[in-house]
Amino acid sequence: MDAGGGGGAGGTILIDVRHYQLNCPLNIQSHGGNGGNVNTGSIHGGGGGGGVGALLFNMAPLTEVGIMATHGNAGRDCNLSGSSCNPTGQAGEAGFNPVIIGWVVSGLAAPLPIELQSFQAVPKEAQVHIWWVTATEQNSDYFEIERSADLRNIELIHQTPAFGNSPTPRHYSFSDERPLAGVSYYRLKSVDRDQIIQYSSWVSVQRYESQGFALYPNPSQGALYVVPQAKIATKMHIQLMNGQGILLKEWQANASTILNLENYPPGIYLLRIINQGEVFEKKIVRQ
Repeated sequence: MDAGGGGGAGGTILIDVRHYQLNCPLNIQSHGGNGGNVNTGSIHGGGGGGGVGALLFNMAPLTEVGIMATHGNAGRDCNLSGSSCNPTGQAGEAGFNPVIIGWVVSGLAAPLPIELQSFQAVPKEAQVHIWWVTATEQNSDYFEIERSADLRNIELIHQTPAFGNSPTPRHYSFSDERPLAGVSYYRLKSVDRDQIIQYSSWVSVQRYESQGFALYPNPSQGALYVVPQAKIATKMHIQLMNGQGILLKEWQANASTILNLENYPPGIYLLRIINQGEVFEKKIVRQ
């Protein structure tokens, strides 16, 4: 008497993803194994197929995520001469619904180290300014800033201690002084004292070649020239603010321009120029 082995059941895959950001298809599969075949003239039988696997998602995936779960096929019963070869085992159990969306793991009540309120990255002159706010912190240890040009190769560029325990918002900031050209991505990694890791979503930053601006004369007795160091592709937005950061005047220009400051009293002012997503700031003196 001889018989083929039964196929193993498909495994269970848990997909705990809260934010998908894909630049290629993602296929997730869980299949039952096929039953073993036999080839003998004695009493024999093919092995049964394995049951279908299960795919459990905490939230609905994107359309770019391919999902497949099937049962295993029955083993085949063949004689030595090969004149007949029929499936004699049972196919694996197909199951009612191998894909479940909205699963929650019970019994895992450990709180995450932080409740992240915001995480932002903005290009400014030759740097990228990054800041984040935690609404609460519990047992948090440190933060890391990660950067990537393609969402595949990731590098650590900064680490800073966390506050630890706080029921109130905490503010953090960092400046990437050697940012990548073009499009780059940043995310926040938080680690608590028990090594529980938490990630923010990726944020993208578009940087253009820094053009720079010349401002003269500075100090100025009333007329201030704003001269781009290279031809600008879009209209630049110019803001004049006092020492308290209050906006006093705004201008727009496509090329070099002259700002009339005669109506403003002598003092120190801040001139902000916004162009192609970058922000340039410089103090000017009105005499």
